Amino acid sequence: MKKLFSIVLMAALLVACITPALYSSAADVAPSFVVAENTDFDENAGTVDVTFGIANNPGISELKVLVYYLESELSIAKFSNGTVFDAADNVQGATLKSDNRNMKPYFSAEEFGDVVYNVTEFDVYAPTMDADETENGTFLNLTFNFAGAHPAGAEFTYGIKVMSATNAEGDPIDFAGKQEGKVTATPDPYKDVYDNFTVFTTDGTVDVDAKEVTVDLRLVNNPGINALRIFIAYDEALQLTTLQPVDGIFTGSEFEVSEDKHADPSASASAKNAFAHKNISLDGKACAIILATADKEENRTAGGVLARLTFALPEDMKQGDSFPIDFCWTGTDIVQLDMDNMDEYGKPVLKFLEPDNPTCAVGTKVCEHPNVVLTETTAPSCTATGVKSGECPDCGQTVEEVIPMLPHTPSADTKVTPPTCTEAGKITTVCEVCGNDIETVDDPDNAALGHDEVNVRENITKPATCAEAGLKDIICGRCDVVLQKDVEITKLPHTEATRVVDPTCTEGGKIVTYCSVCNEIINEEVDPDHADALGHTAGAPVVTKPATCKEEGSQDIYCTVCEEKIATETIEMLEHDVVTVVVDPTCVDAGKIVTKCSLCGDIFSEEEDVDHPATGVHTPGEPEIVEPTATEEGTKTIKCSVCGEVLSTEKIPAKGVDSSDAGTTKAPDKNTGKNPVTGDNMVYVIVIAAVAVIGCSAVVVIRKKKASER
Repeated sequence: MKKLFSIVLMAALLVACITPALYSSAADVAPSFVVAENTDFDENAGTVDVTFGIANNPGISELKVLVYYLESELSIAKFSNGTVFDAADNVQGATLKSDNRNMKPYFSAEEFGDVVYNVTEFDVYAPTMDADETENGTFLNLTFNFAGAHPAGAEFTYGIKVMSATNAEGDPIDFAGKQEGKVTATPDPYKDVYDNFTVFTTDGTVDVDAKEVTVDLRLVNNPGINALRIFIAYDEALQLTTLQPVDGIFTGSEFEVSEDKHADPSASASAKNAFAHKNISLDGKACAIILATADKEENRTAGGVLARLTFALPEDMKQGDSFPIDFCWTGTDIVQLDMDNMDEYGKPVLKFLEPDNPTCAVGTKVCEHPNVVLTETTAPSCTATGVKSGECPDCGQTVEEVIPMLPHTPSADTKVTPPTCTEAGKITTVCEVCGNDIETVDDPDNAALGHDEVNVRENITKPATCAEAGLKDIICGRCDVVLQKDVEITKLPHTEATRVVDPTCTEGGKIVTYCSVCNEIINEEVDPDHADALGHTAGAPVVTKPATCKEEGSQDIYCTVCEEKIATETIEMLEHDVVTVVVDPTCVDAGKIVTKCSLCGDIFSEEEDVDHPATGVHTPGEPEIVEPTATEEGTKTIKCSVCGEVLSTEKIPAKGVDSSDAGTTKAPDKNTGKNPVTGDNMVYVIVIAAVAVIGCSAVVVIRKKKASER
């Protein structure tokens, strides 16, 4: 970034130096227009600024000019007067229809060939109409808009021609022909720095007496942004004065900046949350918010300067002051339309992007020590640099400057290096002061020798064996260069040995010839003394499936020497083991005499035991109880555990209404719709009847007693 700033500064100084020459006056020379031969602009830019100047101004009161530019590529976005003819409302412009360059009074048909231009007329006049303007310099500033894409290297021509010029006396003034310039798209200086979509800013550094500073917020490798929201937090010593869209990106009506607010306590909750999510403190900072949408389809993928921020600087700045600025967004603040995926309504699906949040700083330049006087403190030599130093009278800092090394002093004696296989001999000049080499050149009398392919050396990289070939490299006999790599080495012969293999159950003996190094078998032949196999020795059978009275079994025979299975035999099926079983009678069934197999359980015959009829005596099982409820009876059932017959059933009275339900209304009976009347009410009826009987009896007894007393 410092390098880029230095280049810009040098360019500005160069322009300042050559400007007087461009506009210099010369006696008896016709006035002419001054147009920059070439104006570079970023390939992502949507606009470019150009200027039109005047030289050899003899004194002009009113000047009418025609500015022409490529119809298919450029249009005029805005214009203003320059330093010459400087007064309010002294420039007027109107675009004329070119009608295929039908400007016959001013342009010949041959001037433009087949290229179609738009032509705009500008009327520029002196602040006082009855006086002449005699200054040289810029008299018209223009901003061109671009149509469509303009890749790096694209050039667009524009020009200016006088329509009429008069002085205050009304005399016409002739100009020295038309002047043309061109604008050229240069590569985006940041596109190759970042691989992916990035939003970033650059530092702004100004002189200590500057009143304001600007920083640019840029987009690189834009994948297609439809809308965005960006929070800005900056040092409260600054004041955000303007924030403008640049380069034709997000220039729609929704591009706006929220009211400048101090972060604490009046910053919006969304800004606070965004910065808190990124662990960025808002202490001592003010906040603003950018809300922007792309107003044109082509802008969604445009790169370049998104917005230019202008800050007013504090009046009491000191050298080296720096004020931080943070830019922040959350995961849903930068919106992209996914044109490859549509939702249920046929609209592109929204995607949210979250590139890194940039941070920059604005401040004053550090002192460049223009008035410092340096004196030599360390003398230079031909092997080391020297040093000059001094104290800056402006800032008091000690400044040091390196003194370049002195040149070497060649000696009459030289060093000769003999040639090698690949390089010629060398002649080296030596410094007679320090003894170091100064310069080395080829010795014309000692050319490179070339590789020695006769006295070569071998480097075995893989030794050969009797099992596989080896590998070796052939090396130059003079140097270490490999002339041939991985040359094959023939396999070694086998080292023969013999061994006797004893006979086995299935094979006769053998005499085997083999390699004692790699164990590879070279030859096999029958041992004449043990030619026959020994045969198997059968062992005890191994039962694999026992026989039953329903199916046969099986067993395997194995050799006791080699353990090979020799045979599989069948085991005969067993006979049934017939037994007679007496089954005791039950409460419903008589006893039985059953004939069956004790091994497999098959029944052969079954007869009733006439001596043991059914007992008829049931065996009670465990009670089966259905618990009563508050309104319904329960039951207690006992069944025979042998035959399941119900032996008895008892009712369990209902539990009645719980006292805890007092004061509540009982649900009406399901059958009558009234409160249920059950057998429980009979208790009350009997009690009332008993009381009535006792009462009546008492009355009868009393009456009889009274009658007897009479």
